[in-house]
Amino acid sequence: MEWLESYVAKMNWLRKKIINWLGIEQFYKMEEMHQKNVNALLVTNKRIKRIKKEVSTKTGVSIEELESRSRKQHIVRARNIAMKRCRKSGVTLERIGSAFNRHHSTVIHSISTEDQDKEIKELILLQDDICSKHHG
Repeated sequence: MEWLESYVAKMNWLRKKIINWLGIEQFYKMEEMHQKNVNALLVTNKRIKRIKKEVSTKTGVSIEELESRSRKQHIVRARNIAMKRCRKSGVTLERIGSAFNRHHSTVIHSISTEDQDKEIKELILLQDDICSKHHG
């Protein structure tokens, strides 16, 4: 517990130094901006957690598997869906990458792959529909 008291004392000392350097008004503006950023991060984390849980429930792929390095097709597909849903909900590429233990460039690739797969399926369905009209 002594370390905590020491930490609090150092933080109070640092706070006073920053206030002296910036001025009290500027310090409170920065503190307010910091709190907004923290709140936004908490909301984003909740959103990502909810999406992971929903995708896990619907696909049968555990959250641990979504976050894993596994390249098994069913896990990759579920992970891609989760990443795309996160992106559609406004989460940054960097934050998605962090949440799924991936680089943001991997997230870009995953999302574009999911888009391509969807387009291919739609073309196949359209082709099947056209063929059934001509042969049916």
